[in-house]
Amino acid sequence: HPRLHRFAIIFFYSGSRIEEMLGVTKDDVDLEKGIFYIMLKKGGKHIRTMRAINMNAYDLWQQVMYETGSGQYLFSHNMKTGSNRLHRQSAYKLWKKYAAKVDLHVTLYSLKYAFLNQVSKMLGLQKAQELAGHTTDRTTKIYAIDYQEHQVERNKNIDIKIV
Repeated sequence: HPRLHRFAIIFFYSGSRIEEMLGVTKDDVDLEKGIFYIMLKKGGKHIRTMRAINMNAYDLWQQVMYETGSGQYLFSHNMKTGSNRLHRQSAYKLWKKYAAKVDLHVTLYSLKYAFLNQVSKMLGLQKAQELAGHTTDRTTKIYAIDYQEHQVERNKNIDIKIV
């Protein structure tokens, strides 16, 4: 399912929640600046928040933007562009259906875990927290499952000479 694959890659590199990505319209994206906006819902508030378009997904953003009309959602029914917002449960069901066909046993949401885990290992917990839009590192640590182990591993390679 090429449109589901495209969504999965864009979602993976976004650091966003699935429902946030499903709410993105053509008007929320500025390819020239390499940014998009999501509606961040935290503490009962809705805050329009800027996110970066990752270079590894840029071509896919270009494709979906080319297919999308003004005011349309980037990911609507069956991951096509359209005027009706896709519900996250529909995205989960679509993923489950096609993941089973290729014997893939991960959830769509596990892509967020994988991305933030890798970011925390490569660039630190603070960068993963920033990308996810978390206000504290406590939530980010849930996603950064290998972070503690990776930090211990890095400590083994501290090279300070005693004089």
